[in-house]
Formats: sequence, C-alpha cells, structure tokens
Amino acid sequence: MIISPLTIRKLSAALCLSALLTANATQAAPVAEDIAPTAPPATDKPIATWTFKPGQPISVGMETEDTICTYDLALAKRQREAYPDSAEAGFIYAVALSRTSQIETALQEVRRAKRLAEKDGGPAYFDKMIATYEKMLTYTPEDNQVRYHLAWAYYMKAYLLDRASRQTAQQNAKYAEWIAQAKKPQAEPGAVEIAAPDAIPQVKRYYELALNKLDDLLARQPDDVWARVYRAHLQAESTGNIDQAMVEWQKVKDASPMNPAAYFFLGQGYLKKGNLKESMSNVSKAIALRATGN
Repeated sequence: MIISPLTIRKLSAALCLSALLTANATQAAPVAEDIAPTAPPATDKPIATWTFKPGQPISVGMETEDTICTYDLALAKRQREAYPDSAEAGFIYAVALSRTSQIETALQEVRRAKRLAEKDGGPAYFDKMIATYEKMLTYTPEDNQVRYHLAWAYYMKAYLLDRASRQTAQQNAKYAEWIAQAKKPQAEPGAVEIAAPDAIPQVKRYYELALNKLDDLLARQPDDVWARVYRAHLQAESTGNIDQAMVEWQKVKDASPMNPAAYFFLGQGYLKKGNLKESMSNVSKAIALRATGN
C-alpha cells in the first residue's frame, strides 16, 4: 500500500507505529534483516521508501515535514533541526529529552514547542497528534512509548487551552476579579484554577487525561522514573499543590538515588517554598549525578 505524501499526518502515524513495533519487545516485530530499503518510484520529488515484510511499502515525500515519535534523542534532535519552526518536531525532541538527565533543556524545549503551537493553531494544534497516538494505542495497547507521548500531547493541549482562555479573558474586569479571589494565600494557583471559567472543564479534562495516561503507563511499568517525576510535575502545575508533588519526588529519590530527575524537581519545589538551602542541595546533587552520566 502506497501512502501519499499529501497525507502526512497519517504517514507520521504509520512510520511511528512501524518503528515502535520494531522496538517493542512485547510485540512480534521484524528483526533488522527483515527491513530493507526499496527503490523509489519514478518521480521528480525525493522519496524515501521502506518495506516491512511480508511486503507493504511506505513512501515518504521529503518535500514536506515528516516526523517520527521516538525516544531516540539523536533522531529527535535531527528532526528538530530539520524543521526548526515545527511545534511537532520540537515536541518530539522535548519528550525524548524528558527521559534524559537534561531536564532543564527538556523543559525549555517544552516551552518552545508550546510557543510554536500557539502560533500555528493554538489549542487545536495537538488534536491530530492526539488522534494519531490514540489510534496507535489501539494497535499496540501495551506500548508505553506511545502512551508516554500521548500523555504529553494531552498536557500540551491542556496548557494551550488554558493560555488561550486567559488571553481572551484578560480584558474582562470580572475575570480579573475572579482570578484575584482564586489565588491561594502564599501559594501558586494551579492552571485549572486560573483558566477562564468557561474553559475550566476542558482544561481539567486534558490534564486528567494526561495524568491518567501516565497512571496507565506506571501500572505496566512501575519503575519508570521519568513517568513518575513528570506525573508529579504535571499534577503540581494543574493543581498548584507543590507539597503533594514533593512527597512523590522524595519517594522517587529514595527509590532511585542515582537518577538526577527527582533531585532537580525537589530543588525547584524547595525554591518555590523559599527554602534556598535545600533547593541548592538538591540541584547540586542533580548536577553532580548528571556529570557522572546518570
């Protein structure tokens, strides 16, 4: 079956699904010898074609943006560099970075992808990506890589809905008054609390979808440190409850003392609470662990 370059989103899903089937040890997947490049069809446009036995070629038009969801940091970085203005390529790179010790860079890339998505469709930008990942899970229901990407896509959707709702409501005096009442004394309000009132149900729904998807992942793979620390991060962002997140980060640190992620987030949590000593102690430990290659 030849997939036209014009249907690029479907292409991305097909490529990602094929890559995931190859990588997923729980699925029956072709080994490296079973995958061979085929000659491209005659065309005046550059085409890359792969055949996955028993024989179903997938043609990719390189004149348009083709990105593959992946944990492979080098591949994700190449895609990001090839398509610097693509929120999707930036998102995939951020997700790959989120599973490394480069936590600050991962969060920077998340923010960058958010800005690009705001310029290119706003809250609707991630709809096709979400639909793609949801469909992929119907084919590979045990694949946590897809599940992890989907959780992040839900989160990005929630964030953009929140931002768009507040930008629209900024000129509304009643909204400003409502925000002032919603803010907790000596605490940072959560995204669900400060979204415009009519957007709260949707913002809350997508945050919950993201958290639930990470819960599904952790039910299958309880030792996934990255899913645990970022789940607590998203929970804190949505609710403003940094104390609850810090309890989870401390548990992760105790269980995985050589992973820098929990130390980094604990450092950020202590900073928000005004405890500079503990903040510096945890951030310094995270930097030290990262330097040793953890």
